[in-house]
Amino acid sequence: MVPSASSFEAVVPARHATAPPLQAWWSGFGDPTLDSLIAAATAPTHSAAPPRPLSATRAEIAVALTYIALNVETLSLRYIENARSAVARQSQLMQQSKPLHDDFQKQLAQRHANADDAIRKIQAQRESHIAWLAAQCRLSEVALRALVADTLQGKALPRFALPVPSELPMALLANRDDVDLAASLYGIDAASALDGVIATTGQSDAGEPAQAEDSSAGYPLYPLVVEQARKEVSGALLSLQSQSDATQAAYRRMLDAKDGFELSKARHDRGQLSEVQLMEDFQGLMLALQRLAVANGDLAVAWIAFLGSIGGDTSIQSTAAWHPERG
Repeated sequence: MVPSASSFEAVVPARHATAPPLQAWWSGFGDPTLDSLIAAATAPTHSAAPPRPLSATRAEIAVALTYIALNVETLSLRYIENARSAVARQSQLMQQSKPLHDDFQKQLAQRHANADDAIRKIQAQRESHIAWLAAQCRLSEVALRALVADTLQGKALPRFALPVPSELPMALLANRDDVDLAASLYGIDAASALDGVIATTGQSDAGEPAQAEDSSAGYPLYPLVVEQARKEVSGALLSLQSQSDATQAAYRRMLDAKDGFELSKARHDRGQLSEVQLMEDFQGLMLALQRLAVANGDLAVAWIAFLGSIGGDTSIQSTAAWHPERG
């Protein structure tokens, strides 16, 4: 069920509304490891070290993005290594059968080399992200690896608990620092002045903001700030919706590949399918799983960008420590 604007507002109320204190923006992922990493990265320090290069908010975003990358890289390694093992088994079987033509054997050799290359690159990326997290969290790499032990075993990829909204209440813009500042300059209660909803059509569905008493003092700045904020949130929401659809499509393709492999196993057990073809279908399943892991990582990144757009004026893109490669 797609939540309405009002239901999303109940989950993420405007900061001026009478409501319980907001939970941390990343709490929707429900991941204790991510909680611990961000807590360590943003903990105050009394050392004489130079100022940290990231503010608290930017550090939270960068840590979350890097942690998501670590998850995707770990899962990708597992699936590519499994596929490489299947290729090695196919090569062994082909050598035993001594085929008249060696075109397929050459193809298998190229697949194996490609898998080796991909594994080396992902391993290097993963080590780089581990080192970055250790430095950002002020931990030794040994301590960092212990903290992310489950992640390094590929046990789970964080998923945001809230369904993707179809639209948002304009009142959520009051959470943004730029809108809050513009409203405070003219004595406007942004939470009550912002009416209507934010859609992804490119058209403003919002009601007119409340009028300020002194329009000659530069009041037109406020609706301009609100409109720019609305466009940014609308764009982030559209990206989130698009990536959610893409992830669902990747999930369906994975299920199809899984069903196909299960059917192939049954046929192989009955002697109706060669082991070479079974390993071919297994590689197809591993590829579908790896693409799903990347899609889920992209979806997590889209959630982070979206939450950043409604919670402040920090540029998510400028603080991204990683963006997953599609392949």
